[in-house]
Amino acid sequence: MKTLSVHEIPEITLLYVPCVVTRDTMPREVPPLLDRLTAAVASAGLKPQGNAMLVYRGGGDYGDDGFALWVGLPMPAGTQAFGDFSVARLPGFRCATRVHVGPTDNVGEAYGDLLQHIHDANLEPTPEIREEYLHHEPAHPDNDVTWLQIGVRQTTILSQP
Repeated sequence: MKTLSVHEIPEITLLYVPCVVTRDTMPREVPPLLDRLTAAVASAGLKPQGNAMLVYRGGGDYGDDGFALWVGLPMPAGTQAFGDFSVARLPGFRCATRVHVGPTDNVGEAYGDLLQHIHDANLEPTPEIREEYLHHEPAHPDNDVTWLQIGVRQTTILSQP
């Protein structure tokens, strides 16, 4: 990644299913949740307003003890919760982004690169992390495209040596 890309993401209404996962359980637990959500949205005749996404709710702690995650779809404002699906209004947020191409099981390296660029730009990551799945081919994960979004705020440096 040559330059840091910072975006202002607008407010999103998210229909989601919450879960608690670890890095090890995530690859087998998230896809069935997303499949169930997608099928329920289609059965209800609803139209998503964007791509499937994950919202990490771990407050920066994504260790082996598990972390909260929302598996969701952006929906029109006014969408109501149904079944075991909840609705949240995600406020707009400023984030540093990177597009990752390839299987999600090696996305950790892309996150490490993005965090280094955040630090180098004198920005501070916030606890908000989102992933948007721009393209997904279960049979060909090398073609997957994921938009990584880490919330950022300006760091105020008071003095340096």
